[in-house]
Amino acid sequence: VGKGRLVAVMQNLMATYNALGLCKFLFSSGRVGPSLLANWINYATGWDVDSKEMMITGERLYNLKRGFNVHTGVRRYADCLTPKLLHSLKKEGSLEEKRQFFEKMLNDYYIERNWDKDGIPMRKKLDELGLTFVHEE
Repeated sequence: VGKGRLVAVMQNLMATYNALGLCKFLFSSGRVGPSLLANWINYATGWDVDSKEMMITGERLYNLKRGFNVHTGVRRYADCLTPKLLHSLKKEGSLEEKRQFFEKMLNDYYIERNWDKDGIPMRKKLDELGLTFVHEE
């Protein structure tokens, strides 16, 4: 379906906004993206981070959050839409067709995230992000 990457990138970016205590309405202006966030961090702290590092930080945060949720029992079953939201997903098709369409998008998203079919982050991804302890817990 191809939307998994878009969703993951936006979630990673919004995770950085959350960690920095920033209002997400800043993003809607179209001017406050990863590069500007990195500049702000650099000015405030004296660090030398770039936009790529900001996005990796967001990815780490999102995977850490998912790891916590998995620890509490969250799996694929929890990644669902209500019938009302499913109806707005596509103009045509039955509710079941829309549910199948959503499942394809969810598969695409899990592949993009490097999570297994149940929505659990894979060890390799966690290791890559320096989050080995999440898998061990």
